[in-house]
Amino acid sequence: MLEYIGEMFDTDAQAVCITTNKFVKKNGAAVMGRGCAKQAMQLMPGIEFIVGHVNRCLSRNTALLTRSEPVGTTMLTTPFGGQQDYRVSFHVLMLTVKPDKVIVGRDKENIVSWNHDKVVPGYEAPGWMSRSSIPIIRQSLVELISITDKMGWTRVAVPRAGSGAGELPWPVIRALMLQLLDDRFIVYGYD
Repeated sequence: MLEYIGEMFDTDAQAVCITTNKFVKKNGAAVMGRGCAKQAMQLMPGIEFIVGHVNRCLSRNTALLTRSEPVGTTMLTTPFGGQQDYRVSFHVLMLTVKPDKVIVGRDKENIVSWNHDKVVPGYEAPGWMSRSSIPIIRQSLVELISITDKMGWTRVAVPRAGSGAGELPWPVIRALMLQLLDDRFIVYGYD
């Protein structure tokens, strides 16, 4: 694994991962309100509906959202069978770091700090309110490696999965990523 401080979407990598949760709103959109997911929505408007559709249809944590790769354009399949052209030069993958829902812990330890006042212990909360999950991140990274092998990619940009809005300590996530990822994977962060 290589590490880089800077803007993940300004990359020469063949693929970029965006971290997501499995929650899907009633309108079919995934919740992508923070971090690189929010950046992806700004760069590729409507991607939240594509991620939402993939979350509803697939049980995997990691999925390639790209359909084809013309020069300078990435095509993403829409839930309605069409496609959307985006002016980016890399494939896009979703990398799940949070579940679709959680039962709030007694001390709200599994909920991100800015949502503590919105939940009640013992009740269900949407996954976007939860802290990231190390087992989900581990499974997502294993699936990412498999997709990378199948696609033959040599450079894949990955965020510090779960350590920003997911509130997991970066040293813990870094150790997991170092254990699993080789030098094809460039982990982007901000300091």
